[in-house]
Amino acid sequence: MMIFVLKFKMHIFIAYIICVNITLFLLYMYDKFTSLLSWLRVPEAILHLFTILGGTPMALLAQKMFSHKTSKLSFQNTFKKIIFFQVLIGVLIGGLIFYMA
Repeated sequence: MMIFVLKFKMHIFIAYIICVNITLFLLYMYDKFTSLLSWLRVPEAILHLFTILGGTPMALLAQKMFSHKTSKLSFQNTFKKIIFFQVLIGVLIGGLIFYMA
């Protein structure tokens, strides 16, 4: 992450989001290929954790690209709840900023 901040003079929050999203994309890719080979899988809790930490855009992209975790209802229900709460928090923060301005 510090490479993005120092080398590209990026704001630390932007660098954090980029790193979380890249990591989550790689985790989905690894998990898809290991599922085909019956190797050690990435726990769903890890995928959800990185989604909560800001990897929602890449999680959506990776699910579509790899057709992975799209038909497992328990995973998708939790994933949709995470997105709902992220949108809710975003709307509340946006409303608070708009109200205070």
